[in-house]
Amino acid sequence: MATPPDSLKGGEWTRTAVWAQVLDRKRHWGVVNVRDWGAYGDGVHDDTAALQAWITAIQGTAQVGYLPAGDYLISSTLIVSDTIHIVGAGARALYGTYADNPKTAGNLPSLSPYLLGSVIVVGTANTDAIHVNVTGKAVYLHGFGIRFNPPYATTGHGIVAIPAALSVGGYDHGILGSRFTDIKVFGHDGDHYGFWLTNVLYASLYDCHAWGGGGLYLEAYNGEGWNYGGLNIQEFYNQCVVGGTAHGIRGVSAQTTGQSNSHLNNLFFSRVQVTVANYNISGVTAPTSAQQVFYMDDDIFSITCMAQDWETNVGSQVTMPNNQYFIDPTGYNPNPENWTAISASAKPRTMTSNLDFIQTESEASGGLWKLGGVDKGAGFPYLEAGRHSDSTGYWYTYAGWALDATPASSAGTTAGTIYWNQPQVGVGYKKVVIVLDGYENATTTAQTITFPVAFTYTPAITSQPSGFGATVSKTELTLPISMSSAVSGVIIVEGI
Repeated sequence: MATPPDSLKGGEWTRTAVWAQVLDRKRHWGVVNVRDWGAYGDGVHDDTAALQAWITAIQGTAQVGYLPAGDYLISSTLIVSDTIHIVGAGARALYGTYADNPKTAGNLPSLSPYLLGSVIVVGTANTDAIHVNVTGKAVYLHGFGIRFNPPYATTGHGIVAIPAALSVGGYDHGILGSRFTDIKVFGHDGDHYGFWLTNVLYASLYDCHAWGGGGLYLEAYNGEGWNYGGLNIQEFYNQCVVGGTAHGIRGVSAQTTGQSNSHLNNLFFSRVQVTVANYNISGVTAPTSAQQVFYMDDDIFSITCMAQDWETNVGSQVTMPNNQYFIDPTGYNPNPENWTAISASAKPRTMTSNLDFIQTESEASGGLWKLGGVDKGAGFPYLEAGRHSDSTGYWYTYAGWALDATPASSAGTTAGTIYWNQPQVGVGYKKVVIVLDGYENATTTAQTITFPVAFTYTPAITSQPSGFGATVSKTELTLPISMSSAVSGVIIVEGI
């Protein structure tokens, strides 16, 4: 050890020498405490420089950065530019009781300082908390919170992971093989997200929460046309309570002019809860129906959602890709009696049967589920696919079905439109759903719909408008001749 200077001889030198040895041992053990880099963590001193120096020191190494409990005030965005592993002491939300705030308690932190534990406090407007500018490397973030102060107005994003730009457009590979766990983001505005991830592969988000604006933004944007995804998102929680452009969960497959498309695929969501809600928070602009709970572009593939809870009280809804299914492990059979007239503008969207797709019950009061215009909040049931049980308790699977991409009008009709679906080829149960929208038949000839795939045995009509009188064979549905008025409703044909 170096000879002590005169100012530190005696007991003071001894204490300094011991502390230096402790620091050496801590670094040898691979744990680097941000307090050793001069961070105060008192919510008053600006800790930006200390936190950035700490990040720079541990990134690209095998060391673990430790963020002990405290409020670490920052005035500019923290930059992560290499692989890193940061662990905090956790962040706990102060929800409060019903008596404290009956509008919000139990849904989002409502008692100041909102988060306790290891918390990064963003005290400057229009500032993101953390930028991860990493290409093709792993980033592990665990056990800390991000709080915007003041909350809900003119903020940035929580954690943004966007890699380097490519000369051909878009971005390079983002973080790969990464994991975010127990990260809490509070107080961002309605134009920003708790988590923004671009070109991510093989990543996991577990028990991550976001209160304020949008929850999670996933983007594939690569000028060479790479596909990204392989994401495992479990127990993600978002309360979007501020008006703006952000959604609860948004998936985007971007395209660069003149280049191939980039796609997201293989996204797995489990026990995800997202709410877009107006809680009448003082001074906060409420979300609008344009802010959807779960919004995925049409060219995103292989989405699985299990045990999700998607809610709203502002009329926002769920938009799924045309080629996906929701799978309901518990089964959900729509009640045909709930169907009413469906206008041409609300024609159900095209479906295919290339994968299982999960669909579970959501809050009936929310008007939440919208599958091509079939909105449960307006009195329509869900369109179903997946596994179901018969009266014996055994599970069976029908092959799935697709609503026709274009309306099928029966020849000779004088008004109205017929929408219908095609039973898919495969082993199992088949079902055809025909939606009549103002259908009339003023001719003296019965009209027929021929099934693209014939039933093995003669199917049964399990539901149709009262007194309509349609009949069915293995290959076609026959509609009645004489009608006194236009008919709107649903005909369901089921069989093997």
